[in-house]
Amino acid sequence: AFEAWIRTAILCNEAELHHRNGTWGWRGDPVDVAFLSAGHKLGRRPAALLEAWPQVNQIAFEPERRFAATFHQHPGGGCLVAVKGAPERVLEMCRLGDADRDRFVATAEEMAAHGYRVLALAEGRSETVLTPKDIPPEPSELTFLGFAGMIDPLRTGAREAVGRCLEAGVNVCMVTGDHRVTALAIARDL
Repeated sequence: AFEAWIRTAILCNEAELHHRNGTWGWRGDPVDVAFLSAGHKLGRRPAALLEAWPQVNQIAFEPERRFAATFHQHPGGGCLVAVKGAPERVLEMCRLGDADRDRFVATAEEMAAHGYRVLALAEGRSETVLTPKDIPPEPSELTFLGFAGMIDPLRTGAREAVGRCLEAGVNVCMVTGDHRVTALAIARDL
């Protein structure tokens, strides 16, 4: 199961991580970079995975969609579908009974309550052969692989800046794309 989790984390990814002249460099979303870095530390190379599973299409992440998906040629035909996104959204796409779904939602909320930014990962197989020109279908009937919990630390000086605003009588509001429980945990930390 972990092998599928790390494969999905690397395949459903738009970042780049490279090592040149003794220096590491990266481009892209920090979460995607973290997934690539974890894969590298575990000996998984994105280029080798993409050679084995060539990407043929994707659904890019959009805030209103709350997930991203990539579609890869499956050696046995059809496509491997790799998905990551908001837990409640990804879990909707998975083959799960109500009890399992409720248990996984509770786990994600518990992680968020501890201040983690939580992403769910899932994969599936589609018998449909896609090309880059096709509009890919929304994934369904996926296998839930697990969560990734990341700490997004407060920026240096954030606590002091909020404190100064409050002392000056300014009402402070948090605007975030994080889960409401994660936002509450971060606000409490302030």
